[in-house]
Amino acid sequence: MRRVIPSGKDVAVYGIAALASFVAVGAALARSVDVPTRTRLQASETVDSLRLTPAESQQLFGELESHSFDVPDSWEKEIRGRRVSLGPGADGIILQGTDLLCGATGNCQTFVLRRANGRWTSLFEQDAPLAASFALLETSSSQIRDLLVATNESAESIKYTLYTFAGAFYRASACRETARALSKVTCE
Repeated sequence: MRRVIPSGKDVAVYGIAALASFVAVGAALARSVDVPTRTRLQASETVDSLRLTPAESQQLFGELESHSFDVPDSWEKEIRGRRVSLGPGADGIILQGTDLLCGATGNCQTFVLRRANGRWTSLFEQDAPLAASFALLETSSSQIRDLLVATNESAESIKYTLYTFAGAFYRASACRETARALSKVTCE
């Protein structure tokens, strides 16, 4: 198991073994899955890199405002973004805060939006979750890929939450926490 000491906004990573254990024991993941590489959005993944029309940008920022715990002076400066495939014919964007929407342990609010009926809509019914890193799984419980989020609970503990698509929104379906050993915890 590999351990990286965090510096700045870097995250402590307990290695692929903890993630593999989470994937293996999650009741929602009773099927065979490939263990994904978790990621965070990079500084080069700016809002401009998404190539949105002005109307799309305005709509996207409105969605963010409805699902974030705070509102920055400038969404363009606060968030990073990446276009992704959420499944067959399901275009998506993952967005992550960089400053105001981040906490002291390196977790930043992470949004997943889907393009449907000509509009970008959040896949979270309430506020988007905080995440140190995330992965879209190649398998899914529906037409939308499952989302695995890693959240630093402290310098010594990471909580993994599996979100599955439940018709209109993602729902937390399995949670595990690791410090020295992986243990099942309640999804909040």
